[in-house]
Amino acid sequence: MVSPKKFQDLTKTRYYNETDYWDNVVTPVLDGLGVPKGAHIRRREFPITTHWGDRSADWLIFVQNRPMLVIEAKQSEKDFEKAKADAKTFAINFNPTKREDREVIREIRAIPYIFTPCGAKLLMFKLTILEDGITPDLHPLEGLLTYEELGKIAQRSVTFTGTKPLEENLLSTSQFRINFEEICNAIEKRVIPKAKTKLPGARDFVVLVLNEILLASFQKQDREPIYKKYKFTKKVAKQIEEILNRYALKQIEGPDLAYAYRDFVTRNFTGTTPLWAGKEEKEIGRYLTPAPVIKFMVEICNPTPKDKVIDFACGSGGFLGAIATRMSPYVDIANYLSEKLFACDVDPFSVSTAQTFMELLLPGKQTLAQVIEESFYVTSLKKSSQISLDDIYPKAGISKPPRLGFRKTKKEGILNIFHHNGLFSEKIHFWEYNLRSIIPEQSFDLVISNPPGGADYNLEHSDELKKLFPSEGLRKKLQNAPLFIQRAIQLAKNGGKICLIVPDGVLANIELQYLQEYIFNTCQVKAVISLPRGIFPSVSSKMSILYMIKTKTPSIKKPIFMASVETEEETDLESELKKILENYKQFKYN
Repeated sequence: MVSPKKFQDLTKTRYYNETDYWDNVVTPVLDGLGVPKGAHIRRREFPITTHWGDRSADWLIFVQNRPMLVIEAKQSEKDFEKAKADAKTFAINFNPTKREDREVIREIRAIPYIFTPCGAKLLMFKLTILEDGITPDLHPLEGLLTYEELGKIAQRSVTFTGTKPLEENLLSTSQFRINFEEICNAIEKRVIPKAKTKLPGARDFVVLVLNEILLASFQKQDREPIYKKYKFTKKVAKQIEEILNRYALKQIEGPDLAYAYRDFVTRNFTGTTPLWAGKEEKEIGRYLTPAPVIKFMVEICNPTPKDKVIDFACGSGGFLGAIATRMSPYVDIANYLSEKLFACDVDPFSVSTAQTFMELLLPGKQTLAQVIEESFYVTSLKKSSQISLDDIYPKAGISKPPRLGFRKTKKEGILNIFHHNGLFSEKIHFWEYNLRSIIPEQSFDLVISNPPGGADYNLEHSDELKKLFPSEGLRKKLQNAPLFIQRAIQLAKNGGKICLIVPDGVLANIELQYLQEYIFNTCQVKAVISLPRGIFPSVSSKMSILYMIKTKTPSIKKPIFMASVETEEETDLESELKKILENYKQFKYN
Protein backbone atom coordinates (compact mmCIF):
# COMPACT_ATOMS: atom_id res chain seq x y z
CA MET A 1 0.00 0.00 0.00
CA VAL A 2 0.98 3.63 -0.52
CA SER A 3 0.33 6.31 2.09
CA PRO A 4 -2.00 9.12 0.94
CA LYS A 5 0.59 11.55 2.37
CA LYS A 6 2.70 10.85 -0.70
CA PHE A 7 0.19 12.85 -2.73
CA GLN A 8 -0.59 15.66 -0.29
CA ASP A 9 1.16 18.30 -2.44
CA LEU A 10 -1.35 17.55 -5.23
CA THR A 11 -4.29 18.40 -2.99
CA LYS A 12 -3.08 21.76 -1.64
CA THR A 13 -4.51 23.68 -4.59
CA ARG A 14 -8.22 24.47 -4.53
CA TYR A 15 -9.99 23.37 -7.70
CA TYR A 16 -13.30 24.84 -8.85
CA ASN A 17 -14.59 22.05 -11.07
CA GLU A 18 -14.31 18.28 -11.10
CA THR A 19 -12.55 18.10 -14.46
CA ASP A 20 -9.61 20.15 -13.14
CA TYR A 21 -9.57 18.04 -9.98
CA TRP A 22 -9.53 14.84 -12.04
CA ASP A 23 -6.68 16.08 -14.25
CA ASN A 24 -4.52 17.57 -11.48
CA VAL A 25 -5.16 15.16 -8.59
CA VAL A 26 -6.84 11.89 -9.53
CA THR A 27 -4.84 11.19 -12.69
CA PRO A 28 -1.43 11.83 -11.01
CA VAL A 29 -2.50 9.63 -8.06
CA LEU A 30 -3.34 6.79 -10.45
CA ASP A 31 0.03 7.31 -12.11
CA GLY A 32 1.70 7.14 -8.68
CA LEU A 33 -0.11 3.87 -7.91
CA GLY A 34 1.23 2.35 -11.11
CA VAL A 35 -2.09 2.13 -12.94
CA PRO A 36 -1.34 1.79 -16.68
CA LYS A 37 -2.75 4.53 -18.89
CA GLY A 38 -4.38 2.23 -21.41
CA ALA A 39 -8.08 2.83 -22.12
CA HIS A 40 -8.73 -0.86 -21.46
CA ILE A 41 -7.55 -0.37 -17.86
CA ARG A 42 -8.67 3.18 -16.97
CA ARG A 43 -12.28 3.35 -18.13
CA ARG A 44 -13.66 6.86 -17.69
CA GLU A 45 -17.42 7.53 -17.36
CA PHE A 46 -18.17 3.82 -17.43
CA PRO A 47 -21.94 3.20 -18.01
CA ILE A 48 -23.57 0.97 -15.37
CA THR A 49 -27.15 -0.13 -14.78
CA THR A 50 -28.23 0.23 -11.14
CA HIS A 51 -31.56 0.12 -9.27
CA TRP A 52 -31.81 3.83 -10.11
CA GLY A 53 -31.40 3.33 -13.85
CA ASP A 54 -28.45 3.85 -16.18
CA ARG A 55 -25.63 5.94 -14.69
CA SER A 56 -21.88 6.34 -15.18
CA ALA A 57 -19.01 5.81 -12.74
CA ASP A 58 -16.25 8.45 -12.89
CA TRP A 59 -13.60 5.77 -13.41
CA LEU A 60 -13.40 2.01 -13.39
CA ILE A 61 -10.00 0.32 -13.03
CA PHE A 62 -9.66 -3.12 -14.62
CA VAL A 63 -7.17 -5.94 -14.06
CA GLN A 64 -7.20 -8.42 -16.92
CA ASN A 65 -10.73 -7.36 -17.86
CA ARG A 66 -11.90 -7.76 -14.26
CA PRO A 67 -13.38 -4.65 -12.60
CA MET A 68 -11.40 -4.15 -9.38
CA LEU A 69 -11.71 -0.49 -8.36
CA VAL A 70 -14.49 2.07 -8.84
CA ILE A 71 -13.53 5.75 -8.43
CA GLU A 72 -15.91 8.57 -7.57
CA ALA A 73 -14.14 11.94 -7.22
CA LYS A 74 -15.34 15.33 -5.94
CA GLN A 75 -13.31 18.50 -5.75
CA SER A 76 -14.54 19.32 -2.23
CA GLU A 77 -14.32 17.32 1.00
CA LYS A 78 -17.87 18.34 1.87
CA ASP A 79 -19.08 16.02 -0.91
CA PHE A 80 -17.21 13.00 0.48
CA GLU A 81 -20.29 11.15 1.79
CA LYS A 82 -22.06 11.55 -1.56
CA ALA A 83 -19.03 10.24 -3.43
CA LYS A 84 -18.79 7.30 -1.06
CA ALA A 85 -22.49 6.48 -1.44
CA ASP A 86 -22.29 6.71 -5.25
CA ALA A 87 -19.21 4.48 -5.39
CA LYS A 88 -20.87 1.92 -3.13
CA THR A 89 -23.97 1.89 -5.36
CA PHE A 90 -21.82 1.24 -8.43
CA ALA A 91 -19.77 -1.43 -6.66
CA ILE A 92 -22.76 -3.40 -5.42
CA ASN A 93 -24.91 -3.09 -8.56
CA PHE A 94 -22.18 -3.40 -11.17
CA ASN A 95 -23.86 -4.36 -14.42
CA PRO A 96 -22.47 -2.98 -17.71
CA THR A 97 -25.09 -1.43 -19.98
CA LYS A 98 -23.22 -2.05 -23.24
CA ARG A 99 -23.24 -5.47 -24.84
CA GLU A 100 -19.63 -5.15 -25.96
CA ASP A 101 -18.56 -4.52 -22.36
CA ARG A 102 -20.47 -7.55 -21.12
CA GLU A 103 -18.83 -9.71 -23.77
CA VAL A 104 -15.30 -8.53 -22.90
CA ILE A 105 -15.55 -8.46 -19.11
CA ARG A 106 -14.79 -11.93 -17.84
CA GLU A 107 -17.04 -11.82 -14.78
CA ILE A 108 -20.08 -9.69 -14.03
CA ARG A 109 -19.69 -9.24 -10.29
CA ALA A 110 -19.56 -6.69 -7.52
CA ILE A 111 -16.50 -4.42 -7.53
CA PRO A 112 -14.39 -5.22 -4.44
CA TYR A 113 -12.71 -1.83 -3.85
CA ILE A 114 -13.69 1.82 -4.10
CA PHE A 115 -11.60 5.00 -4.13
CA THR A 116 -13.14 8.35 -3.14
CA PRO A 117 -10.72 11.27 -3.67
CA CYS A 118 -12.43 14.43 -2.38
CA GLY A 119 -10.37 17.56 -1.92
CA ALA A 120 -7.45 16.63 0.33
CA LYS A 121 -9.20 13.41 1.39
CA LEU A 122 -7.86 10.33 -0.42
CA LEU A 123 -9.44 7.13 0.91
CA MET A 124 -9.91 3.58 -0.35
CA PHE A 125 -12.46 1.08 0.97
CA LYS A 126 -13.01 -2.65 0.70
CA LEU A 127 -16.54 -3.93 0.07
CA THR A 128 -17.54 -6.51 2.68
CA ILE A 129 -20.63 -8.34 3.90
CA LEU A 130 -21.61 -7.94 7.55
CA GLU A 131 -22.33 -10.83 9.90
CA ASP A 132 -26.03 -10.82 9.03
CA GLY A 133 -25.02 -12.22 5.64
CA ILE A 134 -27.08 -9.53 3.89
CA THR A 135 -25.77 -6.04 4.40
CA PRO A 136 -22.89 -4.78 2.24
CA ASP A 137 -20.52 -2.45 4.08
CA LEU A 138 -17.34 -0.50 3.37
CA HIS A 139 -14.18 -1.16 5.36
CA PRO A 140 -11.59 1.67 5.15
CA LEU A 141 -8.06 0.69 4.15
CA GLU A 142 -4.96 2.05 5.88
CA GLY A 143 -3.51 3.25 2.59
CA LEU A 144 -3.97 3.14 -1.18
CA LEU A 145 -3.61 -0.12 -3.08
CA THR A 146 -1.19 -0.12 -5.99
CA TYR A 147 -2.13 -1.61 -9.33
CA GLU A 148 0.29 -4.45 -8.71
CA GLU A 149 -1.46 -5.26 -5.42
CA LEU A 150 -4.86 -5.19 -7.15
CA GLY A 151 -3.46 -7.60 -9.72
CA LYS A 152 -2.29 -10.06 -7.07
CA ILE A 153 -5.67 -9.93 -5.31
CA ALA A 154 -7.51 -10.50 -8.58
CA GLN A 155 -5.30 -13.44 -9.48
CA ARG A 156 -5.76 -15.14 -6.09
CA SER A 157 -9.49 -14.65 -6.22
CA VAL A 158 -10.11 -16.34 -9.56
CA THR A 159 -7.59 -19.17 -9.56
CA PHE A 160 -9.50 -22.45 -9.35
CA THR A 161 -7.65 -24.19 -6.52
CA GLY A 162 -10.12 -27.05 -6.03
CA THR A 163 -9.26 -27.29 -2.33
CA LYS A 164 -8.98 -23.73 -1.04
CA PRO A 165 -11.77 -21.25 -0.43
CA LEU A 166 -12.00 -18.05 -2.40
CA GLU A 167 -9.60 -15.23 -1.60
CA GLU A 168 -11.20 -13.29 1.25
CA ASN A 169 -10.34 -9.96 -0.35
CA LEU A 170 -13.18 -10.36 -2.82
CA LEU A 171 -16.88 -10.94 -2.37
CA SER A 172 -17.63 -14.57 -3.11
CA THR A 173 -21.29 -13.58 -3.47
CA SER A 174 -20.39 -11.90 -6.74
CA GLN A 175 -17.94 -14.58 -7.87
CA PHE A 176 -20.64 -17.21 -8.17
CA ARG A 177 -23.21 -15.40 -10.29
CA ILE A 178 -21.24 -16.27 -13.40
CA ASN A 179 -21.02 -19.93 -12.34
CA PHE A 180 -24.78 -20.21 -11.89
CA GLU A 181 -25.25 -18.58 -15.29
CA GLU A 182 -22.84 -21.05 -16.90
CA ILE A 183 -24.70 -24.03 -15.42
CA CYS A 184 -28.05 -22.63 -16.56
CA ASN A 185 -26.72 -22.07 -20.07
CA ALA A 186 -25.58 -25.69 -20.22
CA ILE A 187 -28.99 -26.93 -18.99
CA GLU A 188 -30.90 -24.61 -21.32
CA LYS A 189 -29.11 -25.85 -24.42
CA ARG A 190 -30.19 -29.36 -23.53
CA VAL A 191 -33.81 -28.89 -22.47
CA ILE A 192 -35.23 -25.79 -24.17
CA PRO A 193 -35.40 -25.44 -27.97
CA LYS A 194 -33.87 -22.22 -29.28
CA ALA A 195 -37.16 -21.12 -30.83
CA LYS A 196 -38.83 -21.06 -27.43
CA THR A 197 -36.15 -19.72 -25.11
CA LYS A 198 -37.74 -16.27 -24.99
CA LEU A 199 -41.23 -17.44 -24.08
CA PRO A 200 -42.40 -16.41 -20.57
CA GLY A 201 -41.44 -19.03 -18.03
CA ALA A 202 -39.19 -21.02 -20.36
CA ARG A 203 -36.12 -20.51 -18.19
CA ASP A 204 -38.05 -21.21 -14.98
CA PHE A 205 -37.60 -24.88 -15.73
CA VAL A 206 -33.87 -24.39 -16.18
CA VAL A 207 -33.51 -22.90 -12.69
CA LEU A 208 -35.64 -25.67 -11.17
CA VAL A 209 -33.15 -28.18 -12.58
CA LEU A 210 -30.28 -26.03 -11.28
CA ASN A 211 -31.93 -26.15 -7.84
CA GLU A 212 -32.00 -29.94 -7.91
CA ILE A 213 -28.31 -30.05 -8.82
CA LEU A 214 -27.33 -27.55 -6.10
CA LEU A 215 -29.34 -29.32 -3.40
CA ALA A 216 -27.81 -32.65 -4.34
CA SER A 217 -24.35 -31.10 -4.23
CA PHE A 218 -24.72 -29.60 -0.78
CA GLN A 219 -26.60 -32.54 0.67
CA LYS A 220 -23.75 -34.76 -0.53
CA GLN A 221 -25.94 -36.78 -2.89
CA ASP A 222 -24.97 -38.25 -6.22
CA ARG A 223 -25.81 -35.90 -9.10
CA GLU A 224 -25.75 -38.64 -11.72
CA PRO A 225 -29.43 -39.62 -11.23
CA ILE A 226 -30.42 -36.01 -12.00
CA TYR A 227 -28.46 -36.06 -15.24
CA LYS A 228 -30.12 -39.34 -16.22
CA LYS A 229 -33.55 -38.05 -15.22
CA TYR A 230 -33.31 -35.15 -17.66
CA LYS A 231 -31.55 -37.14 -20.38
CA PHE A 232 -28.38 -35.05 -20.24
CA THR A 233 -25.63 -36.05 -22.61
CA LYS A 234 -22.23 -36.93 -21.15
CA LYS A 235 -20.88 -33.68 -22.59
CA VAL A 236 -23.45 -31.53 -20.75
CA ALA A 237 -23.03 -33.46 -17.49
CA LYS A 238 -19.24 -33.10 -17.73
CA GLN A 239 -19.54 -29.37 -18.36
CA ILE A 240 -21.71 -28.93 -15.24
CA GLU A 241 -19.37 -31.07 -13.15
CA GLU A 242 -16.38 -29.00 -14.23
CA ILE A 243 -18.09 -25.81 -13.04
CA LEU A 244 -19.12 -27.33 -9.71
CA ASN A 245 -15.65 -28.74 -9.11
CA ARG A 246 -13.88 -25.41 -9.51
CA TYR A 247 -14.17 -24.87 -5.77
CA ALA A 248 -14.34 -27.00 -2.67
CA LEU A 249 -18.04 -26.46 -2.05
CA LYS A 250 -17.84 -27.41 1.60
CA GLN A 251 -15.46 -24.52 2.26
CA ILE A 252 -17.62 -21.78 0.73
CA GLU A 253 -21.14 -22.87 1.71
CA GLY A 254 -23.15 -20.53 3.88
CA PRO A 255 -24.23 -16.87 3.51
CA ASP A 256 -21.81 -15.93 0.72
CA LEU A 257 -22.98 -18.67 -1.61
CA ALA A 258 -26.63 -18.38 -0.57
CA TYR A 259 -26.76 -14.68 -1.35
CA ALA A 260 -24.85 -15.20 -4.59
CA TYR A 261 -27.65 -17.58 -5.56
CA ARG A 262 -30.41 -15.16 -4.53
CA ASP A 263 -28.64 -12.31 -6.33
CA PHE A 264 -28.44 -14.45 -9.47
CA VAL A 265 -32.18 -15.15 -9.32
CA THR A 266 -32.98 -11.49 -8.60
CA ARG A 267 -30.96 -10.24 -11.57
CA ASN A 268 -32.24 -12.78 -14.06
CA PHE A 269 -35.81 -13.71 -13.12
CA THR A 270 -37.38 -10.57 -11.69
CA GLY A 271 -40.68 -9.49 -13.21
CA THR A 272 -41.10 -12.57 -15.41
CA THR A 273 -44.48 -14.11 -16.21
CA PRO A 274 -44.52 -17.93 -15.95
CA LEU A 275 -46.76 -19.82 -18.33
CA TRP A 276 -48.44 -21.71 -15.51
CA ALA A 277 -50.05 -18.42 -14.43
CA GLY A 278 -52.09 -18.26 -17.62
CA LYS A 279 -52.63 -15.24 -19.83
CA GLU A 280 -54.30 -11.85 -19.75
CA GLU A 281 -54.99 -10.86 -16.14
CA LYS A 282 -53.40 -13.88 -14.48
CA GLU A 283 -49.82 -12.65 -14.55
CA ILE A 284 -47.53 -13.09 -11.54
CA GLY A 285 -44.93 -10.36 -11.06
CA ARG A 286 -41.68 -11.38 -9.35
CA TYR A 287 -40.17 -8.30 -7.78
CA LEU A 288 -37.80 -9.48 -5.10
CA THR A 289 -37.23 -7.23 -2.11
CA PRO A 290 -33.86 -5.40 -1.94
CA ALA A 291 -31.64 -6.49 0.96
CA PRO A 292 -31.64 -3.07 2.73
CA VAL A 293 -35.45 -3.09 2.82
CA ILE A 294 -35.50 -6.63 4.21
CA LYS A 295 -32.98 -5.68 6.89
CA PHE A 296 -34.97 -2.56 7.85
CA MET A 297 -38.29 -4.41 8.10
CA VAL A 298 -36.80 -7.17 10.25
CA GLU A 299 -35.11 -4.65 12.54
CA ILE A 300 -38.20 -2.50 13.01
CA CYS A 301 -40.18 -5.63 13.95
CA ASN A 302 -37.36 -6.90 16.20
CA PRO A 303 -38.52 -10.56 16.34
CA THR A 304 -37.44 -12.75 19.24
CA PRO A 305 -36.58 -16.48 19.21
CA LYS A 306 -39.99 -17.20 20.75
CA ASP A 307 -41.93 -15.51 17.95
CA LYS A 308 -43.79 -17.62 15.41
CA VAL A 309 -43.23 -16.01 12.00
CA ILE A 310 -44.81 -16.34 8.56
CA ASP A 311 -44.14 -14.90 5.11
CA PHE A 312 -47.22 -15.78 3.06
CA ALA A 313 -45.77 -14.67 -0.30
CA CYS A 314 -42.15 -15.66 0.29
CA GLY A 315 -40.64 -15.27 -3.19
CA SER A 316 -36.98 -16.30 -3.04
CA GLY A 317 -36.97 -16.45 0.78
CA GLY A 318 -35.26 -13.14 1.59
CA PHE A 319 -37.21 -12.51 4.80
CA LEU A 320 -36.82 -16.13 5.88
CA GLY A 321 -33.06 -15.96 5.45
CA ALA A 322 -32.72 -12.67 7.30
CA ILE A 323 -34.75 -13.88 10.27
CA ALA A 324 -33.10 -17.31 10.43
CA THR A 325 -29.64 -15.72 10.29
CA ARG A 326 -30.63 -13.31 13.03
CA MET A 327 -31.83 -16.16 15.26
CA SER A 328 -29.12 -18.76 14.59
CA PRO A 329 -26.71 -17.60 17.37
CA TYR A 330 -29.45 -17.91 20.00
CA VAL A 331 -31.45 -21.02 19.08
CA ASP A 332 -31.19 -24.58 17.90
CA ILE A 333 -31.74 -23.57 14.31
CA ALA A 334 -33.25 -26.90 13.25
CA ASN A 335 -35.90 -26.69 15.98
CA TYR A 336 -36.49 -23.02 15.19
CA LEU A 337 -37.08 -23.69 11.48
CA SER A 338 -39.37 -26.58 12.33
CA GLU A 339 -41.46 -24.83 14.96
CA LYS A 340 -41.28 -21.08 14.38
CA LEU A 341 -40.68 -20.19 10.71
CA PHE A 342 -43.36 -20.70 8.04
CA ALA A 343 -43.80 -19.62 4.43
CA CYS A 344 -45.78 -20.28 1.29
CA ASP A 345 -46.07 -19.01 -2.27
CA VAL A 346 -48.36 -19.77 -5.18
CA ASP A 347 -45.41 -19.77 -7.60
CA PRO A 348 -43.62 -23.16 -7.72
CA PHE A 349 -40.48 -21.43 -9.01
CA SER A 350 -40.43 -19.23 -5.89
CA VAL A 351 -40.99 -22.19 -3.58
CA SER A 352 -38.10 -24.13 -5.10
CA THR A 353 -35.89 -21.03 -5.06
CA ALA A 354 -36.66 -20.29 -1.40
CA GLN A 355 -35.98 -23.89 -0.42
CA THR A 356 -32.66 -23.87 -2.26
CA PHE A 357 -31.66 -20.49 -0.82
CA MET A 358 -32.35 -21.65 2.75
CA GLU A 359 -30.44 -24.89 2.23
CA LEU A 360 -27.42 -22.98 0.94
CA LEU A 361 -27.70 -20.42 3.75
CA LEU A 362 -27.89 -23.00 6.54
CA PRO A 363 -26.18 -26.09 5.09
CA GLY A 364 -26.79 -29.28 7.01
CA LYS A 365 -28.99 -27.47 9.52
CA GLN A 366 -32.30 -28.62 8.04
CA THR A 367 -33.89 -30.89 5.49
CA LEU A 368 -36.56 -29.97 3.00
CA ALA A 369 -40.13 -30.42 4.17
CA GLN A 370 -41.59 -30.39 0.68
CA VAL A 371 -40.19 -30.89 -2.80
CA ILE A 372 -42.29 -29.77 -5.75
CA GLU A 373 -41.77 -31.52 -9.07
CA GLU A 374 -44.24 -30.10 -11.56
CA SER A 375 -44.39 -31.58 -15.08
CA PHE A 376 -40.76 -32.63 -14.99
CA TYR A 377 -40.42 -36.41 -15.07
CA VAL A 378 -39.20 -37.83 -18.32
CA THR A 379 -39.41 -41.61 -18.05
CA SER A 380 -41.36 -41.82 -21.32
CA LEU A 381 -38.67 -40.11 -23.35
CA LYS A 382 -36.06 -41.88 -25.37
CA LYS A 383 -32.47 -41.31 -24.32
CA SER A 384 -31.71 -39.09 -27.30
CA SER A 385 -34.94 -37.07 -27.11
CA GLN A 386 -34.84 -33.37 -26.34
CA ILE A 387 -37.36 -32.07 -23.82
CA SER A 388 -39.55 -29.45 -25.41
CA LEU A 389 -41.40 -26.58 -23.81
CA ASP A 390 -44.66 -28.21 -24.85
CA ASP A 391 -43.64 -31.25 -22.83
CA ILE A 392 -43.08 -29.10 -19.77
CA TYR A 393 -46.13 -26.87 -20.21
CA PRO A 394 -48.79 -28.84 -22.13
CA LYS A 395 -51.13 -25.81 -22.07
CA ALA A 396 -48.79 -24.09 -24.52
CA GLY A 397 -50.89 -25.42 -27.36
CA ILE A 398 -50.05 -28.98 -28.48
CA SER A 399 -52.93 -31.23 -29.48
CA LYS A 400 -51.50 -34.61 -28.62
CA PRO A 401 -51.08 -35.80 -24.99
CA PRO A 402 -47.97 -34.39 -23.33
CA ARG A 403 -45.06 -36.71 -22.75
CA LEU A 404 -44.52 -35.23 -19.31
CA GLY A 405 -47.04 -35.47 -16.49
CA PHE A 406 -47.67 -33.64 -13.26
CA ARG A 407 -46.07 -35.08 -10.16
CA LYS A 408 -45.76 -33.72 -6.67
CA THR A 409 -43.73 -35.46 -4.01
CA LYS A 410 -43.30 -34.75 -0.34
CA LYS A 411 -40.29 -35.60 1.80
CA GLU A 412 -40.16 -35.63 5.54
CA GLY A 413 -38.29 -32.64 6.88
CA ILE A 414 -38.52 -29.46 8.88
CA LEU A 415 -38.43 -26.59 6.37
CA ASN A 416 -41.97 -25.17 6.33
CA ILE A 417 -42.10 -23.63 2.85
CA PHE A 418 -45.27 -24.69 1.07
CA HIS A 419 -46.52 -24.45 -2.51
CA HIS A 420 -49.81 -22.83 -1.61
CA ASN A 421 -51.80 -19.66 -2.21
CA GLY A 422 -50.97 -17.42 0.74
CA LEU A 423 -54.46 -15.96 0.89
CA PHE A 424 -55.93 -19.06 2.52
CA SER A 425 -55.03 -22.30 4.31
CA GLU A 426 -57.72 -24.47 2.77
CA LYS A 427 -57.09 -26.94 -0.03
CA ILE A 428 -58.80 -25.15 -2.93
CA HIS A 429 -56.43 -25.94 -5.81
CA PHE A 430 -55.73 -29.59 -6.58
CA TRP A 431 -52.00 -29.05 -6.09
CA GLU A 432 -52.31 -27.58 -2.62
CA TYR A 433 -52.27 -29.05 0.88
CA ASN A 434 -54.73 -28.53 3.65
CA LEU A 435 -52.74 -26.19 5.89
CA ARG A 436 -55.49 -25.42 8.41
CA SER A 437 -53.58 -27.11 11.22
CA ILE A 438 -50.16 -25.86 10.05
CA ILE A 439 -51.01 -22.24 9.25
CA PRO A 440 -54.05 -21.47 11.43
CA GLU A 441 -55.48 -18.00 11.83
CA GLN A 442 -54.62 -15.83 14.85
CA SER A 443 -51.48 -17.83 15.63
CA PHE A 444 -48.48 -15.77 14.44
CA ASP A 445 -46.39 -13.30 16.41
CA LEU A 446 -45.07 -11.75 13.21
CA VAL A 447 -46.48 -11.60 9.68
CA ILE A 448 -43.86 -10.11 7.37
CA SER A 449 -43.97 -10.09 3.57
CA ASN A 450 -43.75 -8.26 0.26
CA PRO A 451 -46.99 -9.55 -1.27
CA PRO A 452 -47.76 -9.06 -4.98
CA GLY A 453 -49.27 -5.67 -5.67
CA GLY A 454 -50.79 -4.91 -9.05
CA ALA A 455 -50.65 -8.37 -10.63
CA ASP A 456 -53.37 -10.96 -10.02
CA TYR A 457 -52.35 -13.78 -7.72
CA ASN A 458 -53.89 -16.90 -9.27
CA LEU A 459 -57.43 -15.74 -8.52
CA GLU A 460 -59.44 -18.27 -10.50
CA HIS A 461 -61.30 -18.99 -7.27
CA SER A 462 -62.70 -15.51 -6.68
CA ASP A 463 -65.95 -16.89 -5.25
CA GLU A 464 -64.10 -18.81 -2.55
CA LEU A 465 -61.94 -15.77 -1.76
CA LYS A 466 -65.00 -13.53 -1.42
CA LYS A 467 -66.35 -15.96 1.16
CA LEU A 468 -63.06 -15.83 3.04
CA PHE A 469 -62.97 -12.02 2.81
CA PRO A 470 -66.59 -10.81 3.13
CA SER A 471 -65.67 -7.14 2.70
CA GLU A 472 -64.54 -7.97 -0.84
CA GLY A 473 -67.90 -9.50 -1.77
CA LEU A 474 -69.31 -6.37 -3.41
CA ARG A 475 -66.21 -5.65 -5.48
CA LYS A 476 -66.27 -6.58 -9.15
CA LYS A 477 -62.56 -7.29 -9.25
CA LEU A 478 -60.43 -8.56 -6.41
CA GLN A 479 -57.25 -6.62 -5.67
CA ASN A 480 -54.16 -8.07 -4.12
CA ALA A 481 -53.20 -5.36 -1.64
CA PRO A 482 -56.53 -5.36 0.28
CA LEU A 483 -56.66 -9.15 0.25
CA PHE A 484 -53.16 -9.60 1.63
CA ILE A 485 -53.54 -6.89 4.28
CA GLN A 486 -56.72 -8.56 5.53
CA ARG A 487 -55.08 -11.97 5.40
CA ALA A 488 -52.11 -10.70 7.43
CA ILE A 489 -54.48 -9.41 10.11
CA GLN A 490 -56.29 -12.76 10.13
CA LEU A 491 -53.03 -14.67 10.65
CA ALA A 492 -51.63 -12.44 13.40
CA LYS A 493 -52.49 -13.21 17.01
CA ASN A 494 -53.61 -10.47 19.37
CA GLY A 495 -50.47 -8.41 20.02
CA GLY A 496 -48.84 -9.80 16.87
CA LYS A 497 -46.76 -7.58 14.60
CA ILE A 498 -47.55 -7.06 10.91
CA CYS A 499 -45.01 -5.58 8.49
CA LEU A 500 -45.86 -5.47 4.78
CA ILE A 501 -44.83 -3.68 1.60
CA VAL A 502 -48.02 -2.17 0.18
CA PRO A 503 -48.94 0.37 -2.54
CA ASP A 504 -48.21 3.92 -1.42
CA GLY A 505 -51.29 5.67 -0.08
CA VAL A 506 -53.23 2.56 0.91
CA LEU A 507 -54.33 4.38 4.07
CA ALA A 508 -55.47 7.44 2.13
CA ASN A 509 -57.18 6.07 -0.99
CA ILE A 510 -60.87 6.94 -0.70
CA GLU A 511 -61.82 3.83 -2.68
CA LEU A 512 -60.29 1.69 0.08
CA GLN A 513 -62.26 3.22 2.93
CA TYR A 514 -63.66 -0.18 3.90
CA LEU A 515 -60.10 -1.51 4.22
CA GLN A 516 -58.95 1.48 6.24
CA GLU A 517 -61.84 1.00 8.66
CA TYR A 518 -60.93 -2.67 9.02
CA ILE A 519 -57.27 -1.82 9.70
CA PHE A 520 -57.98 0.87 12.31
CA ASN A 521 -60.61 -1.31 14.02
CA THR A 522 -58.22 -4.25 14.42
CA CYS A 523 -54.71 -2.79 14.54
CA GLN A 524 -52.61 -0.01 15.97
CA VAL A 525 -50.73 1.43 13.02
CA LYS A 526 -47.19 2.20 14.18
CA ALA A 527 -45.34 3.40 11.09
CA VAL A 528 -45.68 4.10 7.37
CA ILE A 529 -42.44 4.55 5.42
CA SER A 530 -42.72 5.60 1.80
CA LEU A 531 -40.12 4.01 -0.48
CA PRO A 532 -38.70 5.67 -3.61
CA ARG A 533 -39.67 4.69 -7.10
CA GLY A 534 -37.26 2.38 -8.82
CA ILE A 535 -36.27 0.00 -6.02
CA PHE A 536 -38.38 -2.63 -7.80
CA PRO A 537 -37.24 -2.64 -11.44
CA SER A 538 -40.05 -2.13 -13.99
CA VAL A 539 -42.54 -1.19 -11.25
CA SER A 540 -43.66 2.39 -11.77
CA SER A 541 -45.88 2.75 -8.70
CA LYS A 542 -44.52 3.88 -5.34
CA MET A 543 -44.61 1.44 -2.44
CA SER A 544 -44.62 1.85 1.33
CA ILE A 545 -43.71 -0.20 4.36
CA LEU A 546 -46.75 -0.59 6.63
CA TYR A 547 -45.97 -1.61 10.21
CA MET A 548 -48.76 -2.25 12.72
CA ILE A 549 -49.71 -4.34 15.73
CA LYS A 550 -52.96 -6.27 16.00
CA THR A 551 -54.86 -5.30 19.12
CA LYS A 552 -58.34 -5.46 20.64
CA THR A 553 -58.09 -1.83 21.75
CA PRO A 554 -56.79 0.30 18.86
CA SER A 555 -56.83 4.08 19.19
CA ILE A 556 -56.89 6.59 16.37
CA LYS A 557 -55.55 9.22 18.78
CA LYS A 558 -52.11 7.65 19.01
CA PRO A 559 -49.54 9.20 16.63
CA ILE A 560 -48.24 7.30 13.61
CA PHE A 561 -44.58 7.53 12.61
CA MET A 562 -44.37 8.78 9.01
CA ALA A 563 -41.23 8.91 6.91
CA SER A 564 -40.15 8.95 3.29
CA VAL A 565 -36.89 7.83 1.71
CA GLU A 566 -35.27 10.59 -0.35
CA THR A 567 -36.02 10.11 -4.02
CA GLU A 568 -32.89 11.51 -5.69
CA GLU A 569 -31.13 8.99 -7.90
CA GLU A 570 -27.99 9.25 -5.78
CA THR A 571 -29.88 8.05 -2.71
CA ASP A 572 -28.09 5.40 -0.67
CA LEU A 573 -31.10 3.30 0.29
CA GLU A 574 -29.36 1.53 3.14
CA SER A 575 -28.13 4.75 4.77
CA GLU A 576 -31.51 6.45 4.44
CA LEU A 577 -33.34 3.50 5.99
CA LYS A 578 -30.82 3.37 8.83
CA LYS A 579 -31.54 7.03 9.63
CA ILE A 580 -35.28 6.38 9.51
CA LEU A 581 -34.92 3.43 11.88
CA GLU A 582 -33.04 5.56 14.40
CA ASN A 583 -35.70 8.28 14.13
CA TYR A 584 -38.41 5.68 14.66
CA LYS A 585 -36.75 4.39 17.82
CA GLN A 586 -36.60 7.93 19.21
CA PHE A 587 -40.24 8.47 18.23
CA LYS A 588 -41.24 5.18 19.85
CA TYR A 589 -39.63 5.86 23.21
CA ASN A 590 -40.46 9.57 23.51
